[in-house]
Amino acid sequence: MCMGHKGRTLNSECNYGAKGREPVIGNEETIVYDEEGRCCPQVNGTGGTDYHHAHYRVFKEQYGGYRFAVKHGGGEESFEMFAHNRIVEMMKPMTSDERFLMLNAFFYERRKAASEAMREEYEKWYKAAAEKRIKTRKMPGRDAVKVWIEPVKIKEAA
Repeated sequence: MCMGHKGRTLNSECNYGAKGREPVIGNEETIVYDEEGRCCPQVNGTGGTDYHHAHYRVFKEQYGGYRFAVKHGGGEESFEMFAHNRIVEMMKPMTSDERFLMLNAFFYERRKAASEAMREEYEKWYKAAAEKRIKTRKMPGRDAVKVWIEPVKIKEAA
C-alpha cells in the first residue's frame, strides 16, 4: 500500500524492492548504498508515487571501482559507474529518498540510451541489408567469419 504524503512504505511483500529481492553481489564487494523500493511523496502534489518496482545498490568492487546494480521485475542488471568516486561522494549528503530517486533516474536514462543505440544500430544494418552492402568472409585457417558493411559508393558525375 502506498502511503504517499503520510510517509513511505518499505519492504512490502508484493514489490520487487522488498527485502530478500535485492540485487545479489559477491562476498568480496562492499555495499555503499542500499535503496529499496518505496513510495515517495509527489512534488507539489498530494499522494505518493509508487517506486516499488526496483531495488538499487551501489557497491565497491574488491579490485576496482564502484558498480550500480538493480533488481526489478525483468531481472537483475549491473554496470560500472562512470566518474564513480565523484558520484559516490555527491550522494553522501543526500537523504535516502533523494538517493533512491537519483539512482532511479540513472537507471532509466541508461536504459533509454541503450535502447536508442540498439535502434540506431538496427537501422544501420537493416538499410545495409536492403542495399546488399553486408559482406562476409571466412577467415583462412580459423573457425571465424568477418562481417562488415561496405560503405555507400558515391557515383561521380561524368
